[in-house]
Amino acid sequence: MQGILGIACIFGIAAALSRDRSHISWRMVMVGLGIQITIILLFFKVNWLHDAVLSLKVLVDAVDSSARIGAELIFGDLAKDRPLHASSASLIFAFRVLPVILVFAVLVAVLWHWRVLIWIVRGISFALEKTLGVSGAVGLACGSSLFLGTLEAPLTIRNYLARLSQGELFTVMTCALSTIAGSVLVLYVTLLESNVQAPLGHIVIASLVNVVGAIMLSRIVMPAQHLTSAESAADPGYRNTMDAIASGTHEGVRLVVAVGAMLIVITALVALLNMMLAGVTGFLSEPLTMEGILGWLFAPIAWLLGVPWKEAHTAGSLFGIKLVLNELVAYLSLSGLEADAFSGRTRMMMVYGLCGFANLSSLGIVVSGYAVLVPERRDEVLRLAPLALGAATMVNCLTAALVGLVLLVA
Repeated sequence: MQGILGIACIFGIAAALSRDRSHISWRMVMVGLGIQITIILLFFKVNWLHDAVLSLKVLVDAVDSSARIGAELIFGDLAKDRPLHASSASLIFAFRVLPVILVFAVLVAVLWHWRVLIWIVRGISFALEKTLGVSGAVGLACGSSLFLGTLEAPLTIRNYLARLSQGELFTVMTCALSTIAGSVLVLYVTLLESNVQAPLGHIVIASLVNVVGAIMLSRIVMPAQHLTSAESAADPGYRNTMDAIASGTHEGVRLVVAVGAMLIVITALVALLNMMLAGVTGFLSEPLTMEGILGWLFAPIAWLLGVPWKEAHTAGSLFGIKLVLNELVAYLSLSGLEADAFSGRTRMMMVYGLCGFANLSSLGIVVSGYAVLVPERRDEVLRLAPLALGAATMVNCLTAALVGLVLLVA
């Protein structure tokens, strides 16, 4: 009942925020919820399918091994697991994880140029059109969000953005904030593999379920008034495979630098804030920390989703870190928890609940990016973006609650 109550609250909040309740398609909502539950049930309860998806780990291992060879060529012994007998996690992260992001970014570019990912996106778009009744343009953007980032995904329908209805634009924005990009997928898999068995399969399933949830909840909050067709996914414009490799490398380098710099800055700022809080609350038996404050604020939400109260404070802290900072820092915190901090069910709920770009920094990226892509709709984007962040956060919470229910009762 705890998880069911949380799911009911999510739909209740979405309906309360709706701009046009009379046009909400509850049939679409039931179909979408059924698809989400079916995907989760099949993944967790059908052994051969579960094993098949988890076997995708071999792809991450291959990318990791190839990236390690490339890193060792440049950095020598510094790129090994224990560089120069040091145990510094920062060295291991810098020379073992970041090169994997770089190689994976190139693979995404090459597979897009070879049209492998384009055909996958078209298949997902077709399925979304037929099951949830979204337009071709929205289906393409939502399907692309499984592999591309918050701004790259809408680029696949750039020529249609100005013509989308307000409801369709809101769905595209919500979906982009509800999922993660393929270029960072391998990063989260690397962070979680010590705590979760074959995390790649879970991240892929989480993103797929989040796409359905984003369409479902966004169309409750803002029903689409007309459907915009789209014939095909946009060509990224690579001249040949070498151009795709060069462009992917360029984008990968930008991403690696951004991720590394962001971790340094955010870790330093959180530590500085905790020092200030300790100075102010040092008289308490346990001085306040940012993580502790977020934990108490978000603990009721975690409990409402089905997390036992004894684990709700820690889970709430992770949800708060994801929203205020980002999902990368939240996954880092999750990977650093003691084994007995969560039950297996709660840990799995957090893996799914943290899988999305719904955070304040991504909100800034969306606002600035869409102002460039569709400058004539800048004011509209400014109004919709905070609401899209709220809807995307509910999508991630809904996925966590559904996983918790499936693991509990099925």
